Amino acid sequence: SGPEWLKRLRQARQQLTGQRPGGTSVEPIFSILAVGGTDRVIQAMARIDDLMGGGHPTSAMEEVMLALQSAPTYLALHQRMADIMLVGGKVEPAIEKLRIIAETHIIRGDGNQAVEILTTILTHSPVDIPTRLRLIELLSQQDKLDQALHEYLQLTEIYKQMAEIDEARKT
Repeated sequence: SGPEWLKRLRQARQQLTGQRPGGTSVEPIFSILAVGGTDRVIQAMARIDDLMGGGHPTSAMEEVMLALQSAPTYLALHQRMADIMLVGGKVEPAIEKLRIIAETHIIRGDGNQAVEILTTILTHSPVDIPTRLRLIELLSQQDKLDQALHEYLQLTEIYKQMAEIDEARKT
């Protein structure tokens, strides 16, 4: 609210998406505004990115935990937490966190975000067959058949490498 609301909204969007790894996703405006204490959360996100940029993942994680007290359902914070875990070498907990975030996006009806997160998981764990199957299912539901076919071919290659020829043939 206020006389320069549009300018502040643009700044908030820039802070939330500008320094994200990959930087491909755009945070929907409603998800920014639906968060209680939006200003605090936006400032926290900027501090988290600054801390990560400065090579302080532990401090960034503390900042995430503090911000989650204000906005526990804000998925972008949870995703930042997973990103910090990945940087810190905690791949398995980060992947589990990302799976939960992806499923939450699906439940909320945001399949595109879920696809992006599942793809992120597969970059860190390419032989994660259940995640790849979930991604294929989601892509098929969204009529992204070319991408789903590509994932099927990837799955076939994984089965071949694992010497599961019957599964590869079936896939």
